[in-house]
Amino acid sequence: MKAKDKILIAAQAIFYRQGMQKPSIKSIYEDAGVSKMTFYRLFKDKEDLARAVMEDILESSFAEYLQVMTEDIPFGEKLEQILLLKMQKTEGLSSLFYEEVMKNAQIAPIIQQHSQKQYQQFIEDLEKGKQEGAIKEDFNPHQIIYLIQYISKLADDPAYQQLFTDIQQMTKATTEFLFFGIAGGQK
Repeated sequence: MKAKDKILIAAQAIFYRQGMQKPSIKSIYEDAGVSKMTFYRLFKDKEDLARAVMEDILESSFAEYLQVMTEDIPFGEKLEQILLLKMQKTEGLSSLFYEEVMKNAQIAPIIQQHSQKQYQQFIEDLEKGKQEGAIKEDFNPHQIIYLIQYISKLADDPAYQQLFTDIQQMTKATTEFLFFGIAGGQK
């Protein structure tokens, strides 16, 4: 495995547990099993590393999303698999790290830029779902994007966060509610 990948993996695990501010660069490069010189050859500082970690998370998430959406399975199963992917990506994610990246002036715009790209793809996929008959004909895909963006703001609300034991539970419950509603039975 390349040194950069080792650092990104170690940093993501550490950031997920401790946030971005608390861990030292030394703890990250030692956990990655690389030298200080190697770290600084690849990243100028911790914020540069955090930006790279977020870009890696966002790019890999989008690639996994695209892979699911090209599978030859019913649309409802695709949504369920996407939900599982969201759960895997948020596993171990601390609320501290989430808060830090959303408030970081260098990282938040990267997240917004990736979100716009993902939203556009999701709209296209929802339109395909409508054509396949998996989604109501009169459903407006832009409505769900608006709701996702609106509900995402709830994730920043400490009162909403307190309803859940962790970020992963909050993400799962919110996503399931958004896509499957409150009715029991078949999703």
